[in-house]
Amino acid sequence: MGSLLAFMAWHKEHGTTSDPVPVLADMMAFFPVYADISGGAALTAMDPALIAQKLDSLEERDPEFSASFSSSLHEYVHFLGQTGRWSGTLESLGVLHGVLYHGMFNEKFSSAGWPRTRADGGQHGSRKSA
Repeated sequence: MGSLLAFMAWHKEHGTTSDPVPVLADMMAFFPVYADISGGAALTAMDPALIAQKLDSLEERDPEFSASFSSSLHEYVHFLGQTGRWSGTLESLGVLHGVLYHGMFNEKFSSAGWPRTRADGGQHGSRKSA
């Protein structure tokens, strides 16, 4: 609960929305769901593959909610990284950021780090260089 309070203080200063209530509601609903789907794994090292699967499921039922939820979780993950609370690898943090960023736009993003479209059925093409 302490990290949620710290997140709300961080959100007040760094958040992308002026109203923290929806973000707080999303996180309070998400924490027990993540504990369930991850077998109790730490929220500070979320598995990008589990998050991608959850977003796919949400998007099928309610694309608007899925995009909004992705935005809220993206902010939380940004908070974890900026405040040194992320306990996973830097690579998984980067992939998770990508999953959530693309989720905000209802775009698919595989846990391996490649954007994908519905048409490609999850097959991965080559990565584009920056």
